[in-house]
Amino acid sequence: VPTDCSASSQDAIHHAIGVATIFEAEITLLTVSDDRFLKGMKFDYFPKDIQNQIYENSKDHSLTDLQEFWETCNLNYDNIRFENTFGNPFTQIVKFSRDDHSDLIVIGSHGRTDLSHVLIGSVAEAVVRHSRIPVTVVKHESHEFKSVYDEK
Repeated sequence: VPTDCSASSQDAIHHAIGVATIFEAEITLLTVSDDRFLKGMKFDYFPKDIQNQIYENSKDHSLTDLQEFWETCNLNYDNIRFENTFGNPFTQIVKFSRDDHSDLIVIGSHGRTDLSHVLIGSVAEAVVRHSRIPVTVVKHESHEFKSVYDEK
């Protein structure tokens, strides 16, 4: 379950627990630290040991945030693993699921359909398009279906 610690992610985790309970499966909560901002800062100019320290500090912080998010969800499931990776979110989600031999990706969707979707894209949509394993997209309960044919 890739997560950005949002309400949509919490819904995806809840759904994943339902599936995992049936199959007595492990759930991996994955957070992806988008490192494009580091590259934009000319990160490569830093000495290698400083780069590694920044990545490790970021990874530790992200994993702590992920574990705290899990605790705030108040969900009961013992077979949970926490992981963090760096890079482009959809690319890393697909790569991680392949390398980890995952059986299913359960991902939350923010349900953007307006200009923000065009500008920032949809990680969930990209994962669906590029994953070789099944992907379940879970929308937050507050998302309403709006048809382009609805009257304005």
